Amino acid sequence: MGKNGVSFLKNIKAYYLIIAISSAMIFLIMSLFYIYAVNDVDKNVRNNSIEVTSAYGEGIEKILKGQCEILEIISNDLVGYNMSEDSLAKSALSKIKNLGVFNSISYVTLEGDVISVDNAIEQNVSDDPAFIAAKEGRTAISPRIYNVAGEVRSILICTPIRSVKGVTGVLAGYIHSDTVGDILNYSFSGEEDLILMDDQTTIIGISSNTTRKIKKSEYKYYLTKFEFEDNIKGDEIYENIKEGNNGVCSYTYTGENLILSYVPLNMNGWVLMRTIDKDKAYEGYNAILRGISMMFVFIIIVFLILSYILIMVVKRMIATDELNSKYTMIDTEKKSATFTYNPISRAIELNGAVSQIFGDSIASLGTVNSVTLIDMLHPDDQDIMKVLTKRSKSGDSKFTTEIRVKDQSGEYCWYKLSGIFVRNSRGETSKVVGNIQNSDEEIAQEHILKNKAESDLLTGLLNKITMEDSINRVITDKPSGSFYFYIIDLDNFKGVNDNLGHATGDTVLVEVAGKLSRIFSEFDLIGRIGGDEFAVFLIVPENMSNNASHLVEVKAKAICNTIRHTYTNGEVNVTVSASVGVARYDLDGKNYEELYKHADQALYLSKRNGKNQYHFYGENLSTQG
Repeated sequence: MGKNGVSFLKNIKAYYLIIAISSAMIFLIMSLFYIYAVNDVDKNVRNNSIEVTSAYGEGIEKILKGQCEILEIISNDLVGYNMSEDSLAKSALSKIKNLGVFNSISYVTLEGDVISVDNAIEQNVSDDPAFIAAKEGRTAISPRIYNVAGEVRSILICTPIRSVKGVTGVLAGYIHSDTVGDILNYSFSGEEDLILMDDQTTIIGISSNTTRKIKKSEYKYYLTKFEFEDNIKGDEIYENIKEGNNGVCSYTYTGENLILSYVPLNMNGWVLMRTIDKDKAYEGYNAILRGISMMFVFIIIVFLILSYILIMVVKRMIATDELNSKYTMIDTEKKSATFTYNPISRAIELNGAVSQIFGDSIASLGTVNSVTLIDMLHPDDQDIMKVLTKRSKSGDSKFTTEIRVKDQSGEYCWYKLSGIFVRNSRGETSKVVGNIQNSDEEIAQEHILKNKAESDLLTGLLNKITMEDSINRVITDKPSGSFYFYIIDLDNFKGVNDNLGHATGDTVLVEVAGKLSRIFSEFDLIGRIGGDEFAVFLIVPENMSNNASHLVEVKAKAICNTIRHTYTNGEVNVTVSASVGVARYDLDGKNYEELYKHADQALYLSKRNGKNQYHFYGENLSTQG
């Protein structure tokens, strides 16, 4: 840990300041979140009110449409009756069954005169839209509200009475406001008030369990009595209703805090009003808000406890750092550290520039488990403990190797790792003592030179020599699995150089290299072994051996399909494709030379048969691409 870090850690007052600022920030964030939650709750309550009211409205529409169908059934019972005189019409009406929720059913002449059994309805409906629709052969609900049977508001439904001659009269069904209230009550459950009214706010029916008594027939009267929130006026809601819009608002009436929602029905411009107690609407959400408040208090308490623990830990880190600094033996500028490894406990004691190499968190510990450090190594270097164990068992007294360690920016840096095996009287390794020193520039340069020597300069793939050596090395190691050797020769490549220029030819080679790298995995060997000739050594893992032949053929097809491309300079077009030959290790050859020879013979067959295709050497696999 550097001097600046120690100086900062020693200033405990800075930690108190950070904790105070953090506490204030947490409180601010929680307050903003709470405000957001409250607003979100209000939005949800309003949306839910509209959704519930809309659902009730749909239910009421279905019930009224059902009454239309019932009236049609009743009208069918009157077919064949003589309705030419009032007495005959009344006699016919007395014989039909009064179905549905109708309070009365009457006969209407084509002139619009209403004839009822008990003479309770004396009116003419010749200009009513529902009556006119019935004369035209359609069942309809009148948009008008009629006063019948002693000033009782009623809904009128009309349906035609037909004969072979056409419409001979109209059957009229009346549903009184009390019955409408029963329908509203049937359509929902809960401590709510439902009111059905027309587009002029004339009340058609009120739910039978309404607790807030509504006596006047015009709901507009009550809109002027309500005390709305957010500076809303009753006239605004009235106009909104007349325009056919839905809405929701909060208001106070006779000392109660209420929520009013209204939605238009898809018939006659009628509107359904729903009123619910505000506290009840917010009941579930308020419980959530109380839970959020308790959670906020809990978070702050936990934060303060953790802050106290953190300060205690920091004080201990300061003491540990001061103790370790006395024993620092390596120049920190060189990023060098010494280590002692116990193979039994797997504990590693570190001294020196530990912070610069592994970070402050590791440096503060002093002794760590080997697994912790291995996680900081490059994936290709994480078997270092297995390597050291193997060398220890082989009798080596010292070792030197290279590893890559991830720095604080997430990049990997090269380090030289060297040490000795300290053995007991039985020859067993009791501990490993060594040194780790940064050599990033030196090792990186060595790898760059090595990659240049092994790679094709144009495409970045393995060159011919490296390709041959790498394949023979894999064959010598003989890991489990299957191996296949591809030779890919570009068709018409000479035409690219001759007609489009060598610069385009180089572009083609680079593109082909990229396509091959995408077709095959990072575990396969891909190289350029000639001017326009490429090779791939496919490694099929043992667990995929059963599908090896299919995989090999899929890759061969992908080569032909992917590489085929037409290049142009605007005047001349040249199509480049790939001819492929494939040989299988062990069956068709046991080394690079034999595999190359037989794959080349298969390639020749692809060229001879028309190019842009693949062939396998031998008869045990498919011989046609």
